[in-house]
Amino acid sequence: MAVRPRIYFILVGFYSVSLQTLLLREFIADFAINELIFGIIFFIWLMGGAIGSLYGLKSRGQWMLNKGFYVLIIMTFWGILMIKFAPRLLGLYPTETVLLSTKLLIALIAIGPASIIGGILFTGGFGRFENELTADIAYLYELFGFTIGGLICSLAIFPYINNLQFIFICFLIAAIYAGWSEKKRKVISSMIILGMGAVILWPPIGNKISELRWNPLNLESEFDTPYGRISATTSNEQSNIYFDSQRIETIPDYIDRELRVHLPAIQLKEFDSALIIGGNPYSISRELYKYGFKKIDSIIIDQKLLDIYQQYSNDYSKPSGTLNISIGDARAILTNSNPKYDLILLCGQEPLMAAGSRYFTKEFFAIVNDHLQPDGIFSFAFQGAENVLTEPKALLVNSISKSLDDIFRQNSIIFGQLMIFIASKQDTKLDISPAYYTARLDSLGIQNRYVNKGYIADILSPFRQMESFASLRNYHRPWIYNSDNWPVAYFYSLFLSEEMLHFPSRDFILSRPEHTGYFWVLAFALILMLVWLPSCLISGTHHVYKISLAIVGLSGFSVMLLELISIYLFQIAFGSVYTYVALIISLFMTGSIVGLIIGKHFILKRKIRTPIIAAQLMSVIIIALLFSVYALNIASPKIVGAFPIILILAAGLAGGVSFVGVTEMISTHSNSKNPASAYGYELYGAGLGAMMGAPIMLPILGINSLLMLILALNAAVFFAILLLLLPRFSSR
Repeated sequence: MAVRPRIYFILVGFYSVSLQTLLLREFIADFAINELIFGIIFFIWLMGGAIGSLYGLKSRGQWMLNKGFYVLIIMTFWGILMIKFAPRLLGLYPTETVLLSTKLLIALIAIGPASIIGGILFTGGFGRFENELTADIAYLYELFGFTIGGLICSLAIFPYINNLQFIFICFLIAAIYAGWSEKKRKVISSMIILGMGAVILWPPIGNKISELRWNPLNLESEFDTPYGRISATTSNEQSNIYFDSQRIETIPDYIDRELRVHLPAIQLKEFDSALIIGGNPYSISRELYKYGFKKIDSIIIDQKLLDIYQQYSNDYSKPSGTLNISIGDARAILTNSNPKYDLILLCGQEPLMAAGSRYFTKEFFAIVNDHLQPDGIFSFAFQGAENVLTEPKALLVNSISKSLDDIFRQNSIIFGQLMIFIASKQDTKLDISPAYYTARLDSLGIQNRYVNKGYIADILSPFRQMESFASLRNYHRPWIYNSDNWPVAYFYSLFLSEEMLHFPSRDFILSRPEHTGYFWVLAFALILMLVWLPSCLISGTHHVYKISLAIVGLSGFSVMLLELISIYLFQIAFGSVYTYVALIISLFMTGSIVGLIIGKHFILKRKIRTPIIAAQLMSVIIIALLFSVYALNIASPKIVGAFPIILILAAGLAGGVSFVGVTEMISTHSNSKNPASAYGYELYGAGLGAMMGAPIMLPILGINSLLMLILALNAAVFFAILLLLLPRFSSR
C-alpha cells in the first residue's frame, strides 16, 4: 500500500477546516445562536479532537488509514441532518425557540462524532508514519492543508455551492486519494462519475430537505449570502423573512413599522432627508413619505435580501416617492461618506450576537451622530418587555443607553410592545407625552392605522412609562457602556432566555462586568488550574512531560482567545464571518506554518540549549507587541480593518513557535512519551479558550484587558520555565 504521508496529513488539515466550518455554518444558519453557542461549538470540536487524538495514539489508527476520510465525511453528513431535523424529532415547530440545553445536546450529537474522527486521523496517522516524518513536520503539513482548505472554502466553495453539495465534493476527493494511494484506477474513475453526478443532481434534493425542515410552513425560497442564510415563508395573509432562522420581518406588519417611524419622526422640526439602515426599505419609506421627505436613502446589507423584500412587499408597502438604496455594510458606507440627515432609523437589528452588537456601540453611535443635522433624530427599537424588565434586559438597555448618553445631547426611551430609543443633537429635552404626540399628529395631518390618538394615549401612558423606568433604575450601572472594545451588550443578551433566568451562577456572572479587576485575577488563577491539573493526571510523576503539556495547553488556550478576538474584530470591521470564518482559520494556520518554520530553522537548527525557553520568550514578545498595537489603535484607530488580520497571523505564529519548542522538549527529555500527544493537549487548551473566551471573558474584560491577561499568563509560564526547567537542563 503506497500511502503518501505528506498528502495524507494535508488532507487531514483540509477536511478538518472544511467540515468544521461547514458544521459551524449550518448551526449558525439553522438556529438563532449567540456567542455562547458559538464558543460551545468550537469547544465540542476541539475536545472531540483531543479525545480522538488520545485514542489514535493508543490504537495507532491502523483501521482508519483507508476508511477514515469516508467515516469523517459520513459523520459530517450525519451532523448536518441532525442540525436540520433534531428540533422536529423533539416535537418543536420550525420557528419555535430551542432551549439552550437542547442546542447543546444537538451540538454534541451532531459535531462530536466528526471531531473525534478528525483527532484519530492525525495521531493515528502519525503512529503509522512516525518512521517517515517527525510530529512537527506532520503538524506542518496538516496546517498547510488547513490553509488550503480555508482559502478554497471561503473564496471558491461557500459563495457558490451549498453545504450539502460540498459534502459530495469531499467524498469525491477522498475517493480519488484512496484510489491513487492504492493504485486502483477503476476506483478513481467510478468515484469521479458518482461524485459529479451527486453534485449536479443535489440541488433539487437539497431544496426538498429544506422544505421538509420548514414544514408545515410554506417555504418559498432559501439561499445563503455572505452574511447568513435568508429564508422566506408565506401564508394566505403574510410573508415572513428569516435571517439565520430568526424572523426579521413580517410583511405586512403595520403596527411595527408605524411605531418605528412615527414616534421618532414626530419629534422633528424639519423633514428634508432621512436614512433607513436595515429593515424593509419599502414599507418604512412609505410611512416616511407621509411627512413629505424630499430625500430618503436606505442602506441594506445584501442585494438578495433587498430582492426578497421587493418580491414580498405588496402594493400597500411600496414607496410613493423616490428611494435611493445602497448595498453594503452601513458602518463602512457611513464611515466613507458625509451626507447629513434629519432622521436616521436603525431597523432589523438587535444586539443578540457580537455581529449585531456592532450597531449599538459607542463608536457606531458617533458615526451616526456625524451624519445628523443639528436638530436631527436617531432612533432604533428592540422587542419590548411591556412594564417589567428582567435584570439581563435592564442591564442590556442601560449599557446601550449609557453609550447614547455619551454621544447625543438627548436620549429618551419609550416602553411598550417595542422599546423605542430616540436620541437627538437638540439642546431641548424631547417631549414624549401623549398630549404632544396628539397635537403634532393633528398639526401635520398624519393619518395612520394604529399610531393614532387612542393608541398613543395608551402606549405613552405616564403610569406605564414611570413603572418601566423604575424597573430600569433598579439595575442602573453608569460606568458600564457598550463599545467595540468592551462589547458587554451581547453578553447580557445571553441571559435573556427563560432557561438562563434560572441558571445557578447567573447572578454571579452578571455582576462580573462591575468588578473587572476582581474577575481578571480570578480568571488568571482558574485558567492556570484548569491547564495544570489535567497535565498532572496524564503525566504522573514525569516532571518534564507534565510541564510540557501545561505549556502547550496554555498556548492552545491563549491562541484560541486571540483567534476569537480576531473573529470579533473582523465582524466589527467587515460585518460578518459567515462566509469568511474558514478564511480566518486559514490565516491563523498560515501564521502557524510560519511559526513552525521559524521554530525549526531559527531555534532548533541554531542548537540553542533550551529551545522551549526561546520559543516561549518569542510567544511573549509577539503577544506584547499585539497588546501595544491594539492599545495604540484604540487611541488612534488607523488600522481597524488590518488589525484583525495582523492579530490572527500573529496568533498562529505564536502557537507554531510554541508547538516546536514543546515537541522538541518531549522528544529530548521524555523519550518514553509520544510528541504527538502535545497535539491533543493543545486542542484541550484551545477548547477551554473557546468555551470561556467569546461568551464570557471577552465581554466582561473587554479586548484590552483580555490581551493583558493573555500576556500575563504567557509571561508567568516563561518565568516558571526559567525557575523549574532551566536548572534541571543545565545540570545535564
